[in-house]
Amino acid sequence: MQAYSLLVISMQFSIILLLLPAAARVHATEDTFLIRTLSTGKIRGKRVDESNGTLIGYQYNGIPYAQVPLKDLRYRNPLPPKSWNNTLDTKHFKKSCSQTLLISNETTQIEDCLYLNVFSPCNCMKFRNCSIAFLIPDYKQSSADVIGYIDENIVVVSTSYRMASFGFLNVNPLKDTVQDKNVGLYDIIESLLWIKREIVNFGGNALNVTVISSRNGAVLADLLSLSPLSEGLFSRLVLISGSAAFRALSNASDCFASRQLSVQAKCAENYTKFAEVDASNIVLECLRSRDARYIETFEASFAERGLRLGHPSAGPTQKLFPTSFRNLTLMRRPIAVLLIVSKIERLRDESLLIRGKPDMKRLGLICERFAGLSDEFRERCLHIYSSVRMQKWSIQSELWIYITIIEFIRHQWKLQKLSMQRMDRHSYSSRTQILPLMASFAIAAASRRRFCRKPLRVSF
Repeated sequence: MQAYSLLVISMQFSIILLLLPAAARVHATEDTFLIRTLSTGKIRGKRVDESNGTLIGYQYNGIPYAQVPLKDLRYRNPLPPKSWNNTLDTKHFKKSCSQTLLISNETTQIEDCLYLNVFSPCNCMKFRNCSIAFLIPDYKQSSADVIGYIDENIVVVSTSYRMASFGFLNVNPLKDTVQDKNVGLYDIIESLLWIKREIVNFGGNALNVTVISSRNGAVLADLLSLSPLSEGLFSRLVLISGSAAFRALSNASDCFASRQLSVQAKCAENYTKFAEVDASNIVLECLRSRDARYIETFEASFAERGLRLGHPSAGPTQKLFPTSFRNLTLMRRPIAVLLIVSKIERLRDESLLIRGKPDMKRLGLICERFAGLSDEFRERCLHIYSSVRMQKWSIQSELWIYITIIEFIRHQWKLQKLSMQRMDRHSYSSRTQILPLMASFAIAAASRRRFCRKPLRVSF
């Protein structure tokens, strides 16, 4: 039986992992790499230069990896992009996908958003066969940038995918309708399929893909690693402050919120029989006719009530997740995983204290949330966090992010040992400067058969 590779890193707020040797800067006078010929047509990117004019690499932004999901294609799995005749300009980023901004009700997103961005250093373009870092943004980003990777021999690809109701609507969880479920995840899969077809044109090796994601994006990435449809699309996984352990995966995920959205958008009534296929199809056709911003208005009000759309669903009618989350986990294929967590993931939850003493009722509810991991975990949770001394830390941070990951993996993956390295960083300049180091570390560490067995703590 093959063993899983696992590395868990705890940090104060951000981390520096490992620097690979910097890519040799290539002084080039010609721009033969500006134009790339894909299977769908030619694209023109832009040079990335240092301030002194030294060429570092090439960047291609807004490359379509699927058709625009408008009208009949809303709530449908992505279709491969159509070919074009002229050379497509890919110098500028495209707008991100439709989502609700929690800070305000304003929305600047559009549905014409299924694009990806590629950055390739000069060495990769010249000598090829470079490793690939594939970035999946979380729901607050919708698209990730590639700033900071310029010194690595790594081809970086970032994507954008449909979110909220546009990516995870689920009005009828048990039957097939004129809607595909989990289309946001299918968008990500389509991006990975694009890499498999086209990344050779940018000096990348499609057999050497590391998926890097944080928070909600990490949840989706981890779920993808469970799906039989993702086999062969990536070989390593970097999960930052999140994992599939944080989401309940069932056929009813987001069902209530999806139906409430349909009612609010005046596409259904409270008495609509959503369980009937014909009724569901009528609702879906109505939702397709609604303007995206009109729908986002109701999503914003849902967010204020703590009701969020965007959770993947599973079920026997789905190829993506054909069985339960637990069964999928037990069948997970061997894959190298790097888990990254912060010491403080959330604000301190002072409400767990009453007059300086632990609120055992609320603590019990929090521990009960994870009782499915094991009864032993629940008892340990209550015992450890009933101490006032332990309450100085954010209890929910540790339970949701750190302990949950370790306990979940130990229980589900049946690992006998966990190799842990801890690096604390007390100051940082930019998270975007940290991500490239994570990618470098993941690619370097994955080439080793075993991680270091002795725990390591480094403070700086």
